[in-house]
Amino acid sequence: MDLRKLFLRATCGFLVAANLAFAGPGGHLEMANLSPYDWKLTYNHSYHMDWEPWDLIPIGSKLEQYVEWWYHWGDNGDGGAEATYSLVGTDLSFSIQARQSGGKKLLVEYSDALAAMTLTGEKVIDLGFDHDGSVLFVLSGNGVEPYVSSQAPRDWMQKTLSTIGSKELREMSMPMAHNSGMNTITKGYGGCKHNTACQTVPIYNQLAFGARWFDLRPTVVKGNWYANHMSDAGILGWVGARGTSFTDIVNDINRFISETPGELIILQISHELDGDAGAKWIPGLPEARWQILYTLLEQLNDLWTPADSNLPDDLETLKISQFIQPGSNSTILVRIPDHAPLPNSSHPAFIHESRLPVTGDWISTADPSVLSDTQFTTLQKLRLSPKSPMFRLPWTIAPKIAHMIDVANPLHSIIGEAMWAEHKLYQIIWDKLTRDTYPNLIEVDNIHNSQVTAITMVINQRYADAEGWMKWMEGEKREVTTLRWAERLRIDDGSSTRDDEKEEEDVWPHAETEPAGELDIAVLDKKMPNTKRIVKFGSTEQHKGAILGEIHIR
Repeated sequence: MDLRKLFLRATCGFLVAANLAFAGPGGHLEMANLSPYDWKLTYNHSYHMDWEPWDLIPIGSKLEQYVEWWYHWGDNGDGGAEATYSLVGTDLSFSIQARQSGGKKLLVEYSDALAAMTLTGEKVIDLGFDHDGSVLFVLSGNGVEPYVSSQAPRDWMQKTLSTIGSKELREMSMPMAHNSGMNTITKGYGGCKHNTACQTVPIYNQLAFGARWFDLRPTVVKGNWYANHMSDAGILGWVGARGTSFTDIVNDINRFISETPGELIILQISHELDGDAGAKWIPGLPEARWQILYTLLEQLNDLWTPADSNLPDDLETLKISQFIQPGSNSTILVRIPDHAPLPNSSHPAFIHESRLPVTGDWISTADPSVLSDTQFTTLQKLRLSPKSPMFRLPWTIAPKIAHMIDVANPLHSIIGEAMWAEHKLYQIIWDKLTRDTYPNLIEVDNIHNSQVTAITMVINQRYADAEGWMKWMEGEKREVTTLRWAERLRIDDGSSTRDDEKEEEDVWPHAETEPAGELDIAVLDKKMPNTKRIVKFGSTEQHKGAILGEIHIR
C-alpha cells in the first residue's frame, strides 16, 4: 500500500478517535413558563457549544432545549453560552447560562427585581447538569405572590404555609424519597452499590433538597439497625445489601430539624427484615425487636404530640396547620405497618398505615414510557378529587436483569436508570395535572437537587390551592398586551369567529363581555408557526374570568 495513503488513513483514524474521546457531554434543559408573561429572547451568545434557545416561550408552554459542550477537557474550559429572556410587558428578565468552571452546569440569573419576587430571593440558582439527562427550570406565579422556581427553599413548608396551612394533608403534594436509607452500602449480600443504592446523598441532604416523606426499610444485624434493600431470589436466598445505620438516620433528621424548624416529616416503615434469625433472613420482626426499633426512633426530636386528643381515625383529613405553625418546631410522624405492634410507650407519633391511607403502587418496568402511561392512568382512576385518599406516584425504574449485573456501566445502575425516569417526569408532568387529579407523593430515586420539590410546590400553588389561584388570576386580569395573530374558538356551542392581525386587547376574553361557558384562545405565533397554545377560561358566575385549564404548546 502507498505509504502516503497509509499515513493519511492513520491520521484520519486518530483524529476521529480523538474527537470521540474528547466530545463534550450533552443533556436537556426542560423549561416550564407558568408565569403570566411570555418570555422573549433578547440576547444570545455561545462558544464551542450546541445551543439554540427558543425565540419565544409563551405563557404556559413547556419546552425542551438540547445543550452540548463540543469538547470535554475536564471540569474547566472555555465553552459556554448565555440566553437572556425578558418577561414581556414588564421590566423583569433572567438569563440562562451554560458554564464550565468547577464542572459543567446550567445557571439561571434573575434581574434584581425578579429575584426579589421569588420565594428564596436568590439572584443566581444552579440547575446543575446531567450528562444525557435533564434539568428543570420552572417559574410559576402571578407576580403578586412570590414566584415558585426550581430553587426550592430548605424550609419550603414554612415558606408556603399561607397556601398549604389551611389544606388537609390529603390535599397537598410533597416529594418522597424511595428507599431513602440506601445512599451508601455498609455490607453487600450478593448485591453491590450498582444494583442496590437508590439514593446518592444522606437523608440530611434529601431533607435539604425538600423530601418530606421517607421510605425506610429496617433490618437488624448483630443487634444493629440498618436500612436494607434485599430481595428473595428463590433458591439463591435473600440477596441485596444493607445501607445507612438507623443511628445515622436519626442523627441526620435531628440535625436538619434543629437547623430548619417547622417542617412536617413522615417516616414510612416497611419491608422490615430480621437478620438476626440464625443463618437466614426472615421477613418481619418479632414484637420484641419492634420495641427495640421504636426505642431507637424515639430518640428523634419533635415527634408528633397532638394538641387535640380527639382525633379522627383518618389522619389525612387533618389540616397542615394542625401539624406545624409559623415559627413552630417541626413535626415527625412514623407510619408503621398495620401488622406491627404499637410502641409500649404509647407515643402518638407512631401510627398504623390504615390511619394514613395511601393508594398507588410500584410497577416493575425498565421503560419510562410504560411507567408514565401506567402510573398516570392509575392516578386518574384513583384520585378523583382533592378529598380522595392520598396518592403515591412511584416514579422509579426497575433495571433489566442484564443491566443489574452490568456493574461496569453506571448508566445501567439504579441511579443511572433513574435519570431516564426523571427526564420523562420533567417532560410530561405538567400536562397530567388538574385541580382534581394530582399526586400527593412523587416518589423518586436519587434526590440530588430540589427540582422535584419545585414540582410539588407548583402543584400546591396551582392545584391544591386552585380557588386561591383562580382569585389571583381573576384579580390580575391577565394584563398581557403583546399577543397577535390570534384565532378565537367558541367551544360551548360550536360557533367560532376569527380575528387576524389584532392586538391582544381586541381578542382577550374579559369576564364581563363573554357569555357563560368556556372559551379557548388558540394563539399562533409567526415565529413558531407549528405551535399553538390553548387557554381555557370559565365564565360561570362562580369562576368568571378564571383560568380553568392548563395552557400548553401543541
